[in-house]
Amino acid sequence: MGHFFSMLGIHILEGYGLTETSPVLAVNRVGTEELGTVGPPLPNVELRLADDGEILARGPNIMKGYWRDETATAAVIDTNGWFHTGDIGTFTADGKLRITDRKKNILISSGGKNILPGPIEALVVTSPFIEQVLLIGDGREFCTALIVPDRTYVESWFAEKRKTFGSWESALNDEELRAALRDDLFRRQRDLAKHERIRRFALLNEPFTVENGLLTPTLKIKRREAERRYASVIDGLYREATTDI
Repeated sequence: MGHFFSMLGIHILEGYGLTETSPVLAVNRVGTEELGTVGPPLPNVELRLADDGEILARGPNIMKGYWRDETATAAVIDTNGWFHTGDIGTFTADGKLRITDRKKNILISSGGKNILPGPIEALVVTSPFIEQVLLIGDGREFCTALIVPDRTYVESWFAEKRKTFGSWESALNDEELRAALRDDLFRRQRDLAKHERIRRFALLNEPFTVENGLLTPTLKIKRREAERRYASVIDGLYREATTDI
C-alpha cells in the first residue's frame, strides 16, 4: 500500500503502536523512511524480539495494567516490565522494525518447526494465477494451501493457450492449468526453508469475502473459520496421493 501511495506522490510515514502503548512505539522519520517498515523506536522506548520473534516493548508510555484485571495484565506484562504485543517482527540492519505477522497466527508443524504464514502468503499471492491464499500446516507434516485463483488471469491464460474455457469449475480441474500453477509456485518458493514450502494445494471456486463470513471487515482471512469450513478439503490434501510441488 505504501508503494502505491508513493507512486501517486503521496508521502507516507508508517508507524506502529497499540492502545496499551499510548499508542506509538515506532515511526519512520522524514528523510530516512523505508517502505515496509514502521521505523525505529521512539526516544525512551525499548523494543526487542522474544525467542519466537514476538515484539516486546518497554518504556514510560506502556500502560500500568488493565483496569481491575490483574490476570490479564500479568498475561501481557512480564516481571521485567516488558509488554508482549502479540505481533511478530524483525529488525532491519539499521534498526527499523518490520511487522511480519500476529503471534496467534504462527503455525507449528508436526516436527516442531515454527511457520509464519503471513510472509509466505504475501510471497505466494504475487503469482498472477492467485487472488487469495491461505497457508495450512499447523500440526501437519508439511504445508498445503487453499488457493482462490484470479479469474481474470485464468481466463486470459486459457485464451493465450487457445484452450476452450467452459465453466469455472471445469477450468479449475484443468491439468495443464494446475501444472502451470505448480511450476509458478515452485519458482516463487525457492528461497523458503523446506518446512515453509507449499507442497500441495486445493483450488477453490469462490473467494473469501465478508459476505460469506470468511473475511473480517478489514479484509483479513478468518483463518480458523476457513479451516473449519474446508476441513474435508484440507484433510484430502494430506490423505490423497496428489502431486507435490
